Amino acid sequence: MRIAPLFMGLGLIAAVAVVPATAQRSQDKAKADPNRLICRSTVKTGTLAGRERQCFTRAQWDEIASHAQRRGFELQEGLRGKPCGDPSGGGC
Repeated sequence: MRIAPLFMGLGLIAAVAVVPATAQRSQDKAKADPNRLICRSTVKTGTLAGRERQCFTRAQWDEIASHAQRRGFELQEGLRGKPCGDPSGGGC
């Protein structure tokens, strides 16, 4: 009796494994479209319940992420090896 539920469970797992593979291909095509509009919600600074919704295309989100990464790298490189209070822009 214990073997039957095990086989039924394995059959269910196999059926579920096939569906995401097909759905994944259609999602990959949608994600690849640079003109697809994507909206994200962020919490407003200084409030617990306030949210702000921003909508940009995939290409614009990629550019925003690239700019933020570049800026973070520049900040880290600017602070590396310079003593605190250095007039050339170093910090602590």
